[in-house]
Amino acid sequence: MSTNASGGNMPTTRKISIRLTEAQYQKLELLVEIGEYTSVSEAIRAAIKKFIEEHREVIEKASKMGEFS
Repeated sequence: MSTNASGGNMPTTRKISIRLTEAQYQKLELLVEIGEYTSVSEAIRAAIKKFIEEHREVIEKASKMGEFS
C-alpha cells in the first residue's frame, strides 16, 4: 500500500493498455455521460472487479496451487 497526499492509504496501481472496438468505447462513454461512472477508466475498473469476483473460486484455487506465486 502507498500513502496518498492526504496521508490516507491507497492501493498501488498499474497502468495497462487495452484495445476496444469503437462501439465498446462509445457505450462506455455513454455510461459516463449519463452519470453511471465518472470516467471510462472507472467503468472498466468496475467491470474488472465484477469479472474477478465472478471467478473468485478459480483464482483462489489457482493461487493455492502456486500458479500465481
